[in-house]
Amino acid sequence: MITTTSYVVNLREAVDPRQVGRKAATLARLRRDGFPVPDGVVLICEALDDALAEAGLPADAPADTVATIEVPPAITSGLRAAVRRWHGAPLAVRSSGVEEDLAATSYAGLYATVLDVTGESRLLEAVRQCWASAFSEPVTSYRTKSDGQSPRLAVLVQPMVHATAAGVAFTADPVTGERGVVLVEAVRGLGERLVSGAAAPDEWVIHGDSAYRRTTTGEDAIDAAVATAVATLARRVEQHLGGAQDLEWALADGELVLLQARPVTTLPQQQVRPVPVAADPPPGYWTREASHAPAPVTPFTRVVASWRTPIYRNMCAQLGLLFDTIDFRDIGGWQYIRVVPLDANDRPGRIGTCVAAMRADICGRTVGRWYEEWQGEFARRIANMRDVDLA
Repeated sequence: MITTTSYVVNLREAVDPRQVGRKAATLARLRRDGFPVPDGVVLICEALDDALAEAGLPADAPADTVATIEVPPAITSGLRAAVRRWHGAPLAVRSSGVEEDLAATSYAGLYATVLDVTGESRLLEAVRQCWASAFSEPVTSYRTKSDGQSPRLAVLVQPMVHATAAGVAFTADPVTGERGVVLVEAVRGLGERLVSGAAAPDEWVIHGDSAYRRTTTGEDAIDAAVATAVATLARRVEQHLGGAQDLEWALADGELVLLQARPVTTLPQQQVRPVPVAADPPPGYWTREASHAPAPVTPFTRVVASWRTPIYRNMCAQLGLLFDTIDFRDIGGWQYIRVVPLDANDRPGRIGTCVAAMRADICGRTVGRWYEEWQGEFARRIANMRDVDLA
C-alpha cells in the first residue's frame, strides 16, 4: 500500500500507473512476474503535486522555475531512507509520466533521465530535473490534455546498470508493420549513447531463431547469439503484455536486463506485404549503401545515379587516390557499393599524381569553381527550366 507520508514505494509494489506513472507500473508488473527488471523505488506523483503547492506554483509553472524549487523535507527524508539500501551506489533517476507509454502517446525521449547520480544533493537535483521536464515546451506541446491540472509525473530511482552493451528492440517492424520479425539496435556501453544520438547503432534482424546484422556502424556491441536472446526476451514481454512492444535493454555481466517496455505506437493499420524482387548479385564483395540510400531506389533515381561510377573513376585518377573507383550497383532494388582496387599497372604513378594534385590544390580550386562559376550557371538553367510549359 502506498502511503503519502513517505512519498516512496518499492518498485515491486508500484503497480498503479495513476500513482507511479506508466513506465514504473509496467516495470513493476514485469519484475513481479519474473522478468529481469532491476530493483528500484518510485517517488509517487503526489510528491510533485505537494512540492508545487508548497512552493506556491501554478499548474503551468515554467520549467526553469520548477527546476529550482525546494524539495519538501518529508519527500527528502522518505527518498533518503529508500535509497539507503544501495549503500551509496550510483543511481539512475528516471521520469515516469502517467500519460506516457500508452498505445497512442509514447512521450519517447521527452522526459528527463539522469544517470550516475551519487549523493543526496545530486539525487534531489536529479528529481527536480525530472519534475521540470514535465513542464518543458516539448512535453506541453505533446500533451493531449491538461484540464488546467499540473502534469502527473512520478520519479523512478534504480541502481545504475553498468552495461557493456545496450539498445532497443521492436517486436514488429515500425516501418513496414511486419509482425514476424524482431528488430534489435545495439551500441556499446550505456543505452543513453543511442537515445541521445551520440552513437549510431548496429541493427540486427531476427526471424525465428535466425539473426543477421542488417546495418553496422562499427559498434560491434553484440553478436548473433545476444541479438537472438534479446529477441527472445522481447517476444516474451510482447506475449505477457499483449501487443507489439518497444523495449529498452542492457547487457551487464553477461546477463540481459530489461529497462523499459511500451507499446509500439507507429504500426501501420494494414501490414505491408513484401513483394518478391529478383536479384542477380555480381561477383565481388558488396555492401549496402544504407547511409545515402536507406530505401529502395526508384527507376528515376536509378537513371539519375547511373553516372556515379565513371565520375568517381575520373575523380580518383585526377586526385591520385589509391583505388580505381567506387562502384555502385542496383541489387534487388537496393543500392550496393564496392571499392574497386587499382590495376597493377596503374599503381606506380598514383603517388606522384596525388602529390601533384595536392600541390596544385585541385580540390580547393574545384570548390572555388563551384561558387564562382558552376553554382550560378546551374541556377540560371533551373530558372529557365521552370519557365518551360511541361504540356
